[in-house]
Amino acid sequence: MKGIKLPKNVTIIGAGIIGLSAAWKLAEQGFDVTVLEKGKCGSGSTTASLGALVPYNASREDEMPTLQRNSLWSYPKFINDLHAFTGIEVGYKKAGRLQIIQNEHQKNKLQQDADIANEKWPHNTNKVQKILSVDDLKILEPELSSTPFGAMYCQATAYFEPKRMVAALRSACMKQGVDIRENSPAVKIMEEDGVINAVHSATGLVTCDAVIMAAGAWSKKLLPTSSSIKEYVAPLKGQALEISTPKRLINHMVRGLGVYLIQVDDKTLLLGGTKEKNAGFDETLTEEAEGFLLTRAEQLVPAIAECKVVKQWAGFRPYSEQGAPFIGWDNDFKNLYHATGHAGIGLCLTPYTCQKILEDFKSCK
Repeated sequence: MKGIKLPKNVTIIGAGIIGLSAAWKLAEQGFDVTVLEKGKCGSGSTTASLGALVPYNASREDEMPTLQRNSLWSYPKFINDLHAFTGIEVGYKKAGRLQIIQNEHQKNKLQQDADIANEKWPHNTNKVQKILSVDDLKILEPELSSTPFGAMYCQATAYFEPKRMVAALRSACMKQGVDIRENSPAVKIMEEDGVINAVHSATGLVTCDAVIMAAGAWSKKLLPTSSSIKEYVAPLKGQALEISTPKRLINHMVRGLGVYLIQVDDKTLLLGGTKEKNAGFDETLTEEAEGFLLTRAEQLVPAIAECKVVKQWAGFRPYSEQGAPFIGWDNDFKNLYHATGHAGIGLCLTPYTCQKILEDFKSCK
């Protein structure tokens, strides 16, 4: 932290997966942590997500895709540590993903990705990625519609159940003595001469030595006017569906035609998700979104046409105009730390973000 001594009292704004993870790990290291949450823990984009952990394509080897994949590789330890401390299972499953191939060009590109992944990604003796023929795909997933180009199988794809993850992280925080204040939205960050000294919340004033902004898409509303990132964070609306199925239709995550499907149990299939950049914080559930998702899903798995939609919901990903999340100290406020703007990879980047927060705070002089 620039010219500020090691903080003792840390206030985290936002109790999503990143805010709760940071609170748990900071408290574990002896920091006094207070978490302010406008609703219930995880009630923002965390539980609006489907819990998918999908690595960037192997051919993308620039900084952010590499960080994302390394973060994903550390997830098993992150979840094992959480389970060992709380005893709560989060439904983590390395189910694998099928990327439906639409044309020959895409097939060639995915074959290149598979070659790179099999060379560089951690895996056992089996290939971590491979192209499946039409016949192999039909044997693996008989309910999928016929495709002339087959699919790419990625063994490294996993998912967890967001509500169970939130419950586990909340439990970990409580066991470490974190003061979690639900239904206590931050109203204003109080600062003097570029140093934040308190956060005014709906339930009172919280004094602190440092603030971590982990409020996701709502971060922009709370940041001081002169914050260096205020104009670069915006909501990206997404809608998703829960579908009741008479039996298990798919055994792997399926991605294609701009949607993805996860069968979480024998009678529940999740379908996501739209990307609505200019919707703001409009929570309206639209027939257009439902129609788009169902039409695409039925093209992939025709049996979905006979199934019933039991739930539709919307959430808001924290979209970053710079194309990458903001993780680090603010340029203008000495003790304001950003952990926001993760867009669709917040779940994937949680272990990395949490570790970076911990390292940055412990390195303060």
